Amino acid sequence: MSEQVELAVQNLEKEEGWCSLPYYCTEGFPTIGFGFKIGKKDDPLPEITMDKSVGIGKLRALCDGLDHQFMNDKRTYAIYSDANPVRKAVLINMAYQIGFVGLMNFKQMWAALGAKNYKLAGAECLDSLAAKQTPARWKRNAQMIITGEIA
Repeated sequence: MSEQVELAVQNLEKEEGWCSLPYYCTEGFPTIGFGFKIGKKDDPLPEITMDKSVGIGKLRALCDGLDHQFMNDKRTYAIYSDANPVRKAVLINMAYQIGFVGLMNFKQMWAALGAKNYKLAGAECLDSLAAKQTPARWKRNAQMIITGEIA
């Protein structure tokens, strides 16, 4: 595993927390483990459990997949490949929460990252619905984008 994937996994373990039993996320989706959606909004919760080792494996695989997606997308390749592992891990974290497509909508953040204007890129992280829904998490993300260091 790459350094950024390992950093993203460690960060997401803290941010998402662990639950071996199904629960409803704040948006009303059945969820389990480290925030894995397991059904449609307001579906009944299934009677299942997930072993934490399985959850960590799934989390690693998802983060590795996002890392590859950033490296294989011509819109993000140059910016992502030039970023340090902490900034890459933050981008993986953000895409994990809002999806790769959702993160692509942060056009001003991507432009600021491309210009290596990390202060502006961090500010752009905070100008989003996700930042309003989970403000402490996105403030940490913005801080790591700005400094390039684990917060």
